[in-house]
Amino acid sequence: MKILKSFFENFRVLFIYIFIFFILSIFLKINDFSLDNFSKIIFPYFGIFAYVLLIDIFSDIYFSLKKDKILQMTYRIRLIFFNIFLLALSFFILISYVNVFLEFNSFNILFTSLNFFHFGYMFTETALYLCENFSYIILNSLTILILIISLFFSIISIIITTVRNSKKNSNKIKSLEEKKITLQNKIAIKEALIKDEQREFKNYEKAQDIAIREQLQRARNKNFRRQVKR
Repeated sequence: MKILKSFFENFRVLFIYIFIFFILSIFLKINDFSLDNFSKIIFPYFGIFAYVLLIDIFSDIYFSLKKDKILQMTYRIRLIFFNIFLLALSFFILISYVNVFLEFNSFNILFTSLNFFHFGYMFTETALYLCENFSYIILNSLTILILIISLFFSIISIIITTVRNSKKNSNKIKSLEEKKITLQNKIAIKEALIKDEQREFKNYEKAQDIAIREQLQRARNKNFRRQVKR
């Protein structure tokens, strides 16, 4: 039971995507999962964003296998704001192109989005709704604001990760340096103790040598006196 629970926790995101794909296959009536069906059914809905979606899914599954929760959260924040930036940039390119080279109206938005940029039905429907309810100036200003905000949060997450890794590495280097200094101090203390022991040993040998010489000298003097008395 624990093995099954651990397996489900590790591959939970994969199971969620499989379930979503199964529901979509029923809704879109996909019976044969081939590249030809992908291009005929999925691509019209999502357009070129279908490939981005697939990359996002595989990347999300890959990072969900990582045990570092902070890494997962950082990645998902970066992924969300990167996708927002990508959508906003595509919308900005679409409305700018139509406004500069064509007349800004619903027909040109529809035609350009589907036939020129191949953005798909879902993106095109959203773009049409926005263009029919808001003016070009408002849409352009809001899109630029979203681009700046999403780019900022995409970059700030990278900066946070970089600072976090840099701080971790600097702490490791600092810890190694402290260990090196501690080891050097221990070696210096040990060398000082060895030198003190060697000095004491030399002094002891010298004192012993002096004591032996004095004893020999006293013994010689004693013998000499005895010989004189005789």
